[in-house]
Amino acid sequence: MQVGDGRTPCVVVDMSARGAGLSIDEAPGEGQIVVLVVRDQKPISARVVWQRRGATGLCFLEQQPWILGLVANSVEQ
Repeated sequence: MQVGDGRTPCVVVDMSARGAGLSIDEAPGEGQIVVLVVRDQKPISARVVWQRRGATGLCFLEQQPWILGLVANSVEQ
């Protein structure tokens, strides 16, 4: 995840077309705008909406319909 000029490592534990849940040691504050970087995808701008003991919730500034395609593909297999 990019926060300002720096990057903070995180693990995506849950993701939907509207947001994501992350496992992260040093999370930015609630309300802060961040950029989530997911391999092979364009960077995703998001707002931090909640934080709890090493977990953070993001709300994407724009829906990410490509995620719905991932879910559909995994169900078909």
